[in-house]
Amino acid sequence: MSQQPTERVDRDDDREKDPELPSNEVTEGIDRAPHRAMFRAMGYDDEDLSSPMVGIANPAADITPCNVHLDDVAASAYDAVDGTGGMPIEFGTITISDAISMG
Repeated sequence: MSQQPTERVDRDDDREKDPELPSNEVTEGIDRAPHRAMFRAMGYDDEDLSSPMVGIANPAADITPCNVHLDDVAASAYDAVDGTGGMPIEFGTITISDAISMG
């Protein structure tokens, strides 16, 4: 069942979603139905979409020792966001290494 857009979305834990959240740009309103459809295709549900979205940039890579552990750090961040009622969204980003910049 689709959720009708309102100024504030009630949550199961009696907290209310802030109407100023940037994530509302993709989760609220009839014109954002295609955005919600994409998230639903990835397994997200109404509870997820009523939560604040929190991006987790993960520069993990096997190319240098300074970045090889960052999957574990990103997983911890993901669990922390998920555990506090947020909707974690992990994405990859560029890897920076002193070894590469030294030539």
